[in-house]
Amino acid sequence: MLLAPRSALFVPASSEKKIRRSVELHADLVIVDLEDAVADDEKETAREILEKTVASIPSPHLRPIVIRVNQPGTNDYAEDLRLIHRLPVDGVVVPKVESAETIERVRRDISVGYDRERIIIAGIESVRGVAAAQEIFAAGVSCAYFGSEDLVADLGGRRRSDSQEVLFARSKVRLDAHLHGVPLIDQAFLAVHDDAGFRSDAALAIDLGYSGKICLHPSQVLLANELFSPSSEEIAHARQVLAAAQGGVGLLNGEMVDAVHKKMAEQTLQRAGQLTIDGEQATFSTLD
Repeated sequence: MLLAPRSALFVPASSEKKIRRSVELHADLVIVDLEDAVADDEKETAREILEKTVASIPSPHLRPIVIRVNQPGTNDYAEDLRLIHRLPVDGVVVPKVESAETIERVRRDISVGYDRERIIIAGIESVRGVAAAQEIFAAGVSCAYFGSEDLVADLGGRRRSDSQEVLFARSKVRLDAHLHGVPLIDQAFLAVHDDAGFRSDAALAIDLGYSGKICLHPSQVLLANELFSPSSEEIAHARQVLAAAQGGVGLLNGEMVDAVHKKMAEQTLQRAGQLTIDGEQATFSTLD
């Protein structure tokens, strides 16, 4: 089950108010976080809040709801699993994945006693995770995200406002995801009230081929949905390219267009949900 969200909104499992509000927003994906967003001594309380809140939300949910669990092999992961088996959630997010074996283990763990496929999202956010990204994606995940904060901490580096220190890793993980057809969500932008900064950071992610962005605030959800959806101008240009390249090679506004430009135009129209290929509707879906 592939999933290509434009906006993936993280909310802490310890906040009933934020969980309830998240499902009313227009995020393509809601990620309720039991890992980094919850202090070690508050995880049990957070699980209680999460269970009570999610159980009271009408199902099926307006937006897919997934739980970011603690790292496999920990006591908290085992407790997270017990909770997930009791809840009508759509899947899990696995943080700091560093091997295909982790994905295979989680798939077995969450499928016990469950009669349908659940979403598995891999977090690539460590040196070993970046190095092993191809084998992780080959193990079969619904999508993945690139996390820069933990990666830079793992490297012993320093964060830059322009993210140049993670450009290689950000690009490498995107290439690996493409090789296995895995949609990839871009890093979080921590300055939640800096819309211009978010737009700039998202622009590079779009140029690299990311499908969407981690969101930490409702305002970022609206921006991500806007930025990762083709504009009317982009859609119109894509249609012009397809028309000009019908014969293989053509001219559009004095510039040559050929097969590679046709492919990019088709990708734009697929993202907009305006292109059918082999009789199937494009996999990208807007959930507004």
